[in-house]
Parts: sequence; structure tokens; C-alpha cells
Amino acid sequence: MNRKIWILLCFFTLLELNVSAQSGKWGNIWVQGDNVIFTTTFNGSSVPVNQWPYPMTQLFFHGGNSNICDSAGNLILVSDGYNIYDRNLALIEGGDTLVPNVIYNRYDGSSVVQQSSIILPFPNGIYRLITPTASDSEMTNWLNPNSGRALFDLLLYNEIDMNANGGAGKVTKRMAPLLQNVKLSKTQMMACLHGDGQSWWLLKQASDTNMIYKFLFTADSVYGPYVQGFPEPHFTKYDICGQAMFSADGTKYAATVQGAYKVFIADFDRCSGMLSNPKVVEVPPSPYLNPGFNNEADSSTSGLCFSPNGRFLYINGFWSVRQLDLQDNNPATKWSVIAGPDTTWQAFQLYSNIYPGPDGRLYIGNWGGLQGQMSVITNPDAKGSAAGFCPKCLRFPGFLFRGVMTFGSVTNPPCMPNYSLGPTNPICYPTVSVPHEPTPLAPLRIYPNPVSGMLYVEYPASGQLEISDMTSRKVASLTLPGKDGGKASLSLERLPAGVFVCRYFVNGSLRELRKIIVVHE
Repeated sequence: MNRKIWILLCFFTLLELNVSAQSGKWGNIWVQGDNVIFTTTFNGSSVPVNQWPYPMTQLFFHGGNSNICDSAGNLILVSDGYNIYDRNLALIEGGDTLVPNVIYNRYDGSSVVQQSSIILPFPNGIYRLITPTASDSEMTNWLNPNSGRALFDLLLYNEIDMNANGGAGKVTKRMAPLLQNVKLSKTQMMACLHGDGQSWWLLKQASDTNMIYKFLFTADSVYGPYVQGFPEPHFTKYDICGQAMFSADGTKYAATVQGAYKVFIADFDRCSGMLSNPKVVEVPPSPYLNPGFNNEADSSTSGLCFSPNGRFLYINGFWSVRQLDLQDNNPATKWSVIAGPDTTWQAFQLYSNIYPGPDGRLYIGNWGGLQGQMSVITNPDAKGSAAGFCPKCLRFPGFLFRGVMTFGSVTNPPCMPNYSLGPTNPICYPTVSVPHEPTPLAPLRIYPNPVSGMLYVEYPASGQLEISDMTSRKVASLTLPGKDGGKASLSLERLPAGVFVCRYFVNGSLRELRKIIVVHE
């Protein structure tokens, strides 16, 4: 059992002075685009200002992008998912190639996977960049024409000190592993401010099962992983397109992936980090609105976002935008179709992620990335058609290139949490286990899988093996002795047939999580 400690980040009076820093304009500017990089500035006017402040570059912010401003609203850091840049799009010292080499080279130095980077601010000019990614071995073994899709099996974080180099910044911690040898969804990563007003919860979905890894980032440490599992849904579809989001007040969480046709929704406690009251909502089909396919319908899922007031959940399919009224229990009235394609079918680029702007509107990215506009939900706190859908209303400027008017392309808004949330009332302080210690270990071996009787375990260090069902109820455990590891066995004959989760702990810290299948012949 982990030793519990109380973290007092500083004296309470000083902390309450510091938490106000999180209410700044951290999300005031968005950076996005392919080769031609645009900024969208939310300055309080009715229409955000779109500009082309950079010369043509070889940079691509087209899926896995994130960025952050300082508390005054000035752009400070930008990431393409694989690197970290300053406000001028110059690499921060130590900020290049922040993922393993094979995936970096495979995708030409920038991530196309949605929600594959996020930047978290801390006091005194410290920032953390978190990146889910794939190890070289995962890429080499799986990502080839004759195999299935490669999973993400790593979660890494980097620490950036913007006080270093005379204010130019420096990456002071590179590619520190949070998770290794696990099966992660490529997408579905989001953060929420802790109730203390300056620490952050980070939630990352696993693949295959609805397991959720949770970390608590404080000013000087990282705690976790803490794991919660739910029986449904099984996010097993291709997950290069998907999204996880919190409501604006941080009390609700939702997630979906491409092809799931379902949405997971739960309540979230910003103090404890616990998810509760889970439910799975099947997305009903809506017409394609394509004259050539009158008899077909769309129930796909690619992105989602809560309305600012938290009452509505907007869900993007590839071809449509729907609204779910979370306060309406009537199946006939709780769903509304907000929009079909925002242009002709020949030019339509498919919808992807959807994010709230600081102006209270919702902005919808596009999958194809071949257009210089985004569509907007203008009044998202209203039900049904009153929400207002403005096709292609966020328009990016054209520019002259070799005498020809040219337009750039954009895909998704940057991945950003709600930086302006602030502390809970009353404020709460973290009670957490010992800090995360990212010491590399050899992989755990568990076999056979599926198993009908005896399960064998080969492990690299002494620890504890725990097996739980899909409701997180522990059903078996095994002590693993020997400082340098060894081999052990555990009989699972008494367990019912089904899917179980095996957790490997070293010094009280979760190091690996595996799915095992029990069968009875």
C-alpha cells in the first residue's frame, strides 16, 4: 500500500495569491496551419482576428498541435506534437525530436494524430509538454504494410523553463516516461485544473478497453498513474481521429474515437480526480444530406465538446454535427442535428475535432486540411437550431505567392485545456501517493493469453501483481519477490470467463497494465 502524503504546495496564503495566475489569457491565440501558419487572436471583439504573421515555413500544425500564451495573452510556446517552438516558431533549446526517432521520421517531424500534445503552465515560468507516442520497437514491429495498426505504447513529458537562456527558454527535462509498454489510444488526452487552482489532472485513454490513466502534475512533481476502468465502451476502432474533453467547469468528462458510434460520459471530481456516474450514449444516425445517398445515414464519431454552460454535448461525425441535451431524458427530443456538410460534397473535407474559443463559440476542425476556413457554432448554450451554425465563418486570409492569390490550409484548433478555470470553492489541496518515478524497466511477460488455468509471469523487479475485473474490483493478487526479478505463476481457474486487467506495481507505482482473457474449455 502506498505511503500517503499531504502536499502543501506552499503556505495557504501564498497559494491563494498564486492561483489567480491561472485565470489569465493562456488560450488567447491559436496557431494552426500547414506550411502557411496562421494565428487566430481572440481580443474581445465579435470576430477573432486571423493573421499570417510568419513567412512560409516547413512546419505543420495539423492535428497534434498545441500552444499556449502567457497570462497576458502573448504567444509563448507552440508544439506540433514532436517539437516545441517559441513565439517566433524557432526551436527552443533542446526542443527538437521529443518523440522516438522512427515515428518522428515516419511522419516527417510533426504529428497528424489529434490530441497528441498538450502544454500545461506552472508558476515561475515552468511548462510541461505531454506527448503520447509509439516506441521504435512498436513502430518497427507493427507499422508495415503486412500488419495491423501500430498502437501508442508510450506517454512522455518534457519540462520547459522559460527563464533559461535570458528568457529564450530551454527544455530542462526531455522525454521522461510516464507510461511504457502499455496500449494507449492515439487520441483522447485532456487535462483539467485541480481544485487547488494551479496543479493539473491529465487523463489519457487506453486502447481496446475503457481504461483511463490519470496523473497529477504539481509545480514540482508528477504523481500517478492512477487507473480507473469501466466496462464500456470498448474503444477498439481506428483512433487517429477522436477526442476527450472536460466541461468548462471541470465537473464532466466525455470521450469518443473514430468509428465508435458511442460516447462515454462521466462526472469528474477536480479534488480527488475520480470519475463517477458513468454512462455510454449511442449516437443515433442522421441523414447524410447527400442527394446521391438519400437512403444512408451517418452515426460516426470523430470529436466532441461541451457547451460553455455544460448542458449540451456537441458530437461531430465525419459528415454531421449533433447536439445532445444532457438534461433531457426524452429520446425524441434530447438529440438535435445541428449541421450536415458545410459546403458542397465535392469540396467537403469532413469534420474532426471541436474546441471552445475564449469568445464562447465552438470551432470545428476539418479532417482533410485542404481548406482555409472553419465552421462555427455561434450560440452553443441554446438548444437545437437556436445554437446557430455558421458554415466556414472563421476564414483565414489569402496571400500572394508568385503573383497568384493563394490560401493556406488548416485542420484542427490547438489542443488546449480550460486554462482559465480557477480553484474550487472551497479550495481543496492534493492528497496523493508517492511521486511517479520513471525508472526504465524491461517489459513484463505474461502468458498464456488467453489463459484457462495457470498464468505465468516473468518480471524485471520485485513488486505486486493485481488482477481486477472491468469494474476495477480486485479478484486476485500475487507478490513478486526478488530485487532483480524472476518468474512466478498464479492459478486463475476459479475466475469466470471474461476480460480482466492485470496491473504490475513496483515500489507502489503502477508500471504496466495488460488485458488478459480467461477462457474455460
